[in-house]
Amino acid sequence: MCPKACEDGETLAKTKHFGTKPYNVPHNVTAIKLELLVNGPSGTQMTVYSDFGSYKSGVYWTSCGLAPPLGTKCQAWGHAVKILGWGHDMVNITTWDNVTNSTKHTLQDTEYWIGANSWSTDWGEGGFFRIMHNVVGFDSAIGAQHPLPSPSQLLPGSHGQRPSAEEQLRRAHELAARYQ
Repeated sequence: MCPKACEDGETLAKTKHFGTKPYNVPHNVTAIKLELLVNGPSGTQMTVYSDFGSYKSGVYWTSCGLAPPLGTKCQAWGHAVKILGWGHDMVNITTWDNVTNSTKHTLQDTEYWIGANSWSTDWGEGGFFRIMHNVVGFDSAIGAQHPLPSPSQLLPGSHGQRPSAEEQLRRAHELAARYQ
């Protein structure tokens, strides 16, 4: 039997979060940046290759997803993460040249997305990562949804209407004080 109350005694129904109908963000760097700027973090899916598990820092990209060297075994699976923001940095890109059968190193000014993973703070950059644009499908399947207040957040007598900005701010301060 599943519990019907949280550890603090609050009912599960009162802690449930609601949102608007989800929508897809266009696969366009400007549209994605605008979505993040206006509405905050969104979810996305990506193809994860075996080298992602050993990511420690820097801007991630994978030779598995681009053009793997001959004989390279690349395992892949789907993964969902949160996209938080963007930036750019100089990145040393290593590629395989099938003509010369050797690696080629190029330093490039590279735009990246900032993501949050669910694999604990011991992974990556404290649980976060930076990933090159247009790699592993990261920026091609972004979904978003706007939050709605749960019934317990609605004011008595509000008839399902969202509380005013002042009331939302008051409640946010009240909640923040509770968890400090």
